[in-house]
Amino acid sequence: MKKNSRIKKLFTTSLLIAIAFLGVHSTTPNVAEARYSDLTIAEERVLAQEHLRNAYRELEGKDYRDENAIRIYHEIVEANPTRMWFNDGKHPYYLQELRCIDSYSGKMDAFNAGDGIICITRRYIGECSGYATCAVSVNGKGKHKIYNNAIIASALAHEIGHWEDKTLKSSRTTEESIQAERIADRLALEYMDGTLFYGYGGCLIDNATRFVDDSEAKDDETHPLPSARANMVSNYITNASKNRLKFDKEYRVTLDGKLFNGTGYAPDYDIGGRWPEIEANERTMYVAGQIAFAIKYGVWNKHDLMMQTQQSLFGCGGDTVVLSVRNPKSPEPNGCKVIDKFNISYQRASDIIKVVVNHGNMNQLGSLNQEEKYFAELLKTIS
Repeated sequence: MKKNSRIKKLFTTSLLIAIAFLGVHSTTPNVAEARYSDLTIAEERVLAQEHLRNAYRELEGKDYRDENAIRIYHEIVEANPTRMWFNDGKHPYYLQELRCIDSYSGKMDAFNAGDGIICITRRYIGECSGYATCAVSVNGKGKHKIYNNAIIASALAHEIGHWEDKTLKSSRTTEESIQAERIADRLALEYMDGTLFYGYGGCLIDNATRFVDDSEAKDDETHPLPSARANMVSNYITNASKNRLKFDKEYRVTLDGKLFNGTGYAPDYDIGGRWPEIEANERTMYVAGQIAFAIKYGVWNKHDLMMQTQQSLFGCGGDTVVLSVRNPKSPEPNGCKVIDKFNISYQRASDIIKVVVNHGNMNQLGSLNQEEKYFAELLKTIS
């Protein structure tokens, strides 16, 4: 898939969502300006306070909470109880509730406003919510949108990283600003470990697919270039997987020296709409990040493998399945890490697992469709 194909879809989708949700700012957002502003971090804080004042003034008395984004934010905080917290009466330095506001300058998608205030714009939430055929939320939660939510999680974790870094100063040189962004990028990856749904791949999707090339950020001098940020994340995934997972320039993946799923990509996750819920390259990034986590912590094996229905985990999706592994970094005693969801029935997936794990004859399964083949190939890489 071409990366710019998603950019075009995001322009259309974000425009429709902006009109439907806001009734204002109906001009198509400039994706090239997203997060890669020409502002230093100190200047971002000043502008952030202005954003907040404008948001409160414009939206006073209106509900502008995005429950899905707030849930993601809470999941990140709760997954890292020794590193971040809300006001518990014990810490003088704490995070406040997520603020979902409009970006009046068009410069930022998410930002740290200081004093523990993390902000994210509705425009960016709409952009990350993805494709028009898939509802932004199901049962008011939107949990099932694991790929797109992983991008939102990446942005929020990055801004929390600025909060934990505690190095925001009243003035910054360009190099100091760039270094602060690198630190926040790295911390965001670390925060993913304890979560159920999110991982390193969401950070890669955000940096590798939302910009066609570095020329879109050529005017920015305070953030690393998109390619540099994407390379950092892909290298992090490779290192976490103990060099088992590697990316080429087109983000095709090899696992143990073989093209992932035979093509280097997972298939599109297609729910039969106008567009797939997620395109192949983005789904691949997500899954690669989840597998890297499992390898890093020694749980990419059949003993730590779990399977449940999407209905039980998301509250939607019927008996199609989600594959997970035990999560040793979760604060929950029986926590797990989702690897991927599959458009396969629970019974069919169980049959495939039995044959693959026991090294049986694949012919006894009959003809496999694209999603089933991918599921089987993924299982074969588990020790």
